[in-house]
Amino acid sequence: MRTVHISGTSGSGKTTLGQKLKAANKNIVHVDTDEFIQHGTPEARLLLKLEKQPKKYKAEWKRILGEKVSFYRNKYPNKLLVFTGLLNNWGLDDEPYEIEIPCDKYFLNVPLPEILKRYYLRICETEKKVSKAQSDWYWNCLAKGKCHVRSSEQIMKNYDYDIKWHKSHGYKILSADAIMLKVNIRNN
Repeated sequence: MRTVHISGTSGSGKTTLGQKLKAANKNIVHVDTDEFIQHGTPEARLLLKLEKQPKKYKAEWKRILGEKVSFYRNKYPNKLLVFTGLLNNWGLDDEPYEIEIPCDKYFLNVPLPEILKRYYLRICETEKKVSKAQSDWYWNCLAKGKCHVRSSEQIMKNYDYDIKWHKSHGYKILSADAIMLKVNIRNN
């Protein structure tokens, strides 16, 4: 079984790329890891409760993602699994960590101005798609300081560091077109 992980900064187009790969190749199963711990899910609520306990948070985060990844690997043993989104995390102590799975690792490279634009537009688009209860939960969480929206300064600060960290952890830094080509060529 071959597994691919496509990482990238928030708003870089990881999910869209995964969907394009799936549409181009019937042997691909695309899994958006953002859904594993989406706002308002039981997993997200549990992680919020652990935010003041970094070691427990980190262990629980790894457990949740590890179980979800194992589920898909067992469910689709003869398919190419393409995970998009987080299999790595910056953690509460600003020290990045990841769950270890054997896979081809790609970091979706998108210019910083485009990342900033996409990040803020995504917040507006998400608000239109969620239920009133989900929206209320998130904005109340934000107002209480339990959730956050990253500032442009934070995004800019982390942009170069994201790329360096991913390079040092075996990710190939590529455009969407280059990733499409690599994944589809290696699967044929």
